[in-house]
Amino acid sequence: MNRKSKIWVWGQGVNAYKVWGMPDCKTDIVEGANIFSARNIFLVADRPADLEKGTAGLAGFDRVVLAIWPQENFDYSGDIKAAGNLTQKYPNIEGVILDDLTSTEIATKGMKPHHLAKVRDEIKSGWPKLDLWGVMYSMNLDLPRLGEYLDCLDVMSFWTWDAKDLTGLESNFKRTEELAKGKPILQGIYMWDFAQKTPIPMALMKHQCSLAEEWLRAGRTAGVILLGTSCADAPLEAVDYGKCWAKEISQKSS
Repeated sequence: MNRKSKIWVWGQGVNAYKVWGMPDCKTDIVEGANIFSARNIFLVADRPADLEKGTAGLAGFDRVVLAIWPQENFDYSGDIKAAGNLTQKYPNIEGVILDDLTSTEIATKGMKPHHLAKVRDEIKSGWPKLDLWGVMYSMNLDLPRLGEYLDCLDVMSFWTWDAKDLTGLESNFKRTEELAKGKPILQGIYMWDFAQKTPIPMALMKHQCSLAEEWLRAGRTAGVILLGTSCADAPLEAVDYGKCWAKEISQKSS
């Protein structure tokens, strides 16, 4: 496997972002990943149990992380088991990720650090080679006890939900590094302003990509995540820019 590749893509189904106002798109997960020169993927289109059908083309990627979803009381055991079983068929699966961890599970639903610790322990007891990933947002950096939650993660992805907040990207990322305590961080890159349901201003798009490249070179990030496969054919300037930028970064890191 090409472990050097730093480009990841967020894998979701066709037109997954239409609800957020994005123009119609027709790319599927594998096609979208190829367009963004991504050899690594976060697969969030289906629950792990549904992937037994093999429709997502998992074998074609170097590195795969699967999204898992809870039942009541932050119980992820069903999806953890399904993801763990899939590793026998797909050895490129290296982790599971809790999407919207800080914004939904913690900030909205009230997940406590001990709930997340239980998820981590369940993963490590059954499938010790699987890493636990979590999604964190700059808007949630002031959550109480956030550091305790991040202590439970092996790797974290950092996102700026509202495009206007990208003006504070440098300071927000520095705070994230302090909370991460040396653990790997991947920087998420949106090519659409999901908060406002409008195209992302190109100045901000270029700003986040410029910092992403700088931080990759400096070793401050372990990779970048483009969101996502469902916008690969969107007629948007930011998407076209993202394709070219990702291809260039991919070539430099391979």
